[in-house]
Amino acid sequence: MNRVPSTQEVLGIYLSCLEPTSAYNLPTLIPLDGYDEKEVKAALEKVAAAHPHLKAIFEMEDGVLYEKEGNDPLVFEAKECAKLDKASLIRPFVLLGKPLYRFEYLKTKEGNYLFSDFHHMLMDGFSLTLFYKEFALALEGKELSKEECSAFEVAKKQQEDRSSKAYEEQKKYYEDTFGGVDAESLPTQDKDEGKLSYARFDMPLKEWGDKEVSAFLKKEGIRRSSFFLAASSLTLGLYSFADEASFAFVDNGRKQESKNAYGMFVRTLPFYVNHFEEGEVSAFLKSVNDARNAVVERPLYSFLDLASNTAFHPEILISYQGDYYYQTTLNGKEVEVELLPVKDGKEKITFEIFRRNGSYFVRAEYRADLYEEDSIRHLISSLDHLGKELLTKKKLEDIEPASKEDLALLDSYNDHDLSDYDFARDFVDDIRDAIKKNPDRLAVVCNDKQITYKELGELSDRIADYLLAKKLPKQSVVSILVGRDIAMGYAPVGVLKAGLAYQPLDPSYPDERRSFMMEDASAKLLICQRGLETRISSYKGPILFLDEVPSLPLLHLEQPKADPHDLYIMLYTSGSTGKPKGVQLEHHNISAFVQWQRKTLPIKDGEAFFAYASFGFDANMYDLYGALTNGNTLYVIPEEMRLDLPRLNKYLEEHNVQHGLMTTQVGRQFAESEDNHSLASLIVGGEKLVPVMPPKNYTLYNGYGPTECTIIISYYPVKELCYRVPIGKALPITHTFILDKKMRRLPYGAPGFLFASGHQVGRGSLPQRRHLGFHRPQRRAGEDPRVPYRDQRSRARHPRISGRERRDRPSLPRADGRHVHRGLRGLFFQARPQ
Repeated sequence: MNRVPSTQEVLGIYLSCLEPTSAYNLPTLIPLDGYDEKEVKAALEKVAAAHPHLKAIFEMEDGVLYEKEGNDPLVFEAKECAKLDKASLIRPFVLLGKPLYRFEYLKTKEGNYLFSDFHHMLMDGFSLTLFYKEFALALEGKELSKEECSAFEVAKKQQEDRSSKAYEEQKKYYEDTFGGVDAESLPTQDKDEGKLSYARFDMPLKEWGDKEVSAFLKKEGIRRSSFFLAASSLTLGLYSFADEASFAFVDNGRKQESKNAYGMFVRTLPFYVNHFEEGEVSAFLKSVNDARNAVVERPLYSFLDLASNTAFHPEILISYQGDYYYQTTLNGKEVEVELLPVKDGKEKITFEIFRRNGSYFVRAEYRADLYEEDSIRHLISSLDHLGKELLTKKKLEDIEPASKEDLALLDSYNDHDLSDYDFARDFVDDIRDAIKKNPDRLAVVCNDKQITYKELGELSDRIADYLLAKKLPKQSVVSILVGRDIAMGYAPVGVLKAGLAYQPLDPSYPDERRSFMMEDASAKLLICQRGLETRISSYKGPILFLDEVPSLPLLHLEQPKADPHDLYIMLYTSGSTGKPKGVQLEHHNISAFVQWQRKTLPIKDGEAFFAYASFGFDANMYDLYGALTNGNTLYVIPEEMRLDLPRLNKYLEEHNVQHGLMTTQVGRQFAESEDNHSLASLIVGGEKLVPVMPPKNYTLYNGYGPTECTIIISYYPVKELCYRVPIGKALPITHTFILDKKMRRLPYGAPGFLFASGHQVGRGSLPQRRHLGFHRPQRRAGEDPRVPYRDQRSRARHPRISGRERRDRPSLPRADGRHVHRGLRGLFFQARPQ
């Protein structure tokens, strides 16, 4: 036959191979004991005579790829090998003008083998099945029938049909259906090593077998491949936090006349399905089956056409391959054909699903420079589980995303020994004890002003007596407006000693914001520096000026004992999405946190903290109470020094400061630019931490915590340069859960909303008085369980969930039986197992 233009499928593979790669090789190895090299060569020549496409030669002319029959004798080589080096057998092919097959008869001490390798332009996987079946027959001396319709004839027919009206109709269908699809169904990658590499492994599907699937398919009237597309859609939707999925799948592309031909017939096809959150499972399966059939039945417009004309470029491939085909029978015995691993691959993730002996398994091929093997295995585990759910559930909304094994693993993250925590202990008593034990130690320092613990005790007692004399109701709110000053230390303590709660106000806030906050909190009194009262123009209530505190009488009134669930602080969110929201925290929240802080850093006697955060920012409590509850010194960083990092570093070293918290971006810059020798720990929080080299002399922690959850609920020690810096494992005093939009628990690796329960979770936001926050969030990595951010994506605000809907949901375990909080500012991953 004269040369013919190659099919679009072959052309697509050729274009993918323009960069050096062996990804499209099909290298196999089979033992051939009992057959000498002459018998093997004669059998191969029989096969080639029956299938002329085996020796096809490809040529490129004027931008068109052609193929033609090769007339040269079969290339066959016999070698003696001292040792079988499988990796060295696989070599790239010269794609044009040379044969795209390789046969080598290998003689080794262990035995004799046939090594064969075919390029995918020449053969597909089903052709390989036919090859080994016919090769075995030829070895037995049997004649082979010549194929009825060759790949050359199929290519010629496709070229003619692509000029027909049918092609234009199919083009319109594909571009209308997939042209506007921008769904990204790839799981978020774990890393980026910078050097392309692939890995591969096989993993069985254990939760169901062919018996269950066959009965189910018969009942539903759908194809087997459609069932796997449906299970894959649910899995990928779950791992991309979407109710839609897009990926590519393959069809063998063969018709009746070409069913026994050698060649590359496999078609890569686009797949997209959406709205599979609710409804009947049978209806969903039918929609998947229809979507599959729609593209399979339109063969003229190729995947290459679609990729060239639209933005639809899925990087995950799902392939149902049917019965396990890498085997043959020689001398009446089944012989395993070994498919040798290649160094490169095709897509970022490829799942080939096989059936063998009534069971199924997945051959996973993936970008090892982007994904950990553990992540891919958990993805397959979810495919296994969701396939079982499809087989057993009638409604999509009844499908559980996480298996029992997933839930047991995730529950283990929240299994902590808290026997050495005293949750009835009040942190104000810790401050009282520190005052008694260290009366002469510096408590708070700011510029040239400083107070000892004895002085802090007296000043705070004077404020407490003043407030107690006013007989304000317990848990009333007192606002404190103060700049960078030692009063940041003693004024809140005075309010707390009186059994009241304080509301920290920062002078940098706009007047309107401060006024709203005081009014919203029903503040009973204002404590402020003289001159700052003019910055709250609408407030007309009583004011205690800080310069009056030293002269207040010491009445020695009895200070009330705080209940663990008494309000101690009213904090307000930034209000960037509307009015600021008042967050109520209770005594046990901060008491539990400082106990964790004391155990974890650890905080040693005589060490010092620095207060970098603004007084009105929840992070201020990290330094304030980390110092005062342990009898350590708090150095309030002056305003003019906060952005002068060399000066700040010198100050910390001069005063031998060990611990502190900084906002993320400034803290990262400090850790990278300053060589500090006094710090033991530095925690950063408030924003996503981009990759950073860990400092040499102290531990840098990345922390995460919504205002509603008392400073931080997770932390991660940055010990290496991470691709995506995790926010770390949850504190032992907090339980964390990753849920979907329906408040169902998700498996490991799946993104979702972060919920927290436990002793850090506050009472709730003031305006709504609710225990569940429903504010739109946005979305893992090594030696510890971890919960890192996903790259930020723009998503619509999630609708609030009503109380009735919440009552209908399964309840979450709550560490203290009180509150559950939904995390803010991100979609999150499940923690990675230890």
